[in-house]
Amino acid sequence: MKLFINDYNTEQAGKRARYLALIDRLIARGAPIDGIGHQFHVSLSMPVENLEFALADASERGLQQAVTEFDV
Repeated sequence: MKLFINDYNTEQAGKRARYLALIDRLIARGAPIDGIGHQFHVSLSMPVENLEFALADASERGLQQAVTEFDV
């Protein structure tokens, strides 16, 4: 079994920074996190690159990633 932390709006830079900081603190305290989940609830006006930025920034932790929700 794998444990994923999961949140929404990770494509938004401010939310993503707080989310990743939380993940970093949990890992530093020994939390057994195996992966990072992203719920992408986006609009057509949002740049598609924001999704890529969310995945790229989170990948720096070396954990698995999953898009757990995706809707437009």
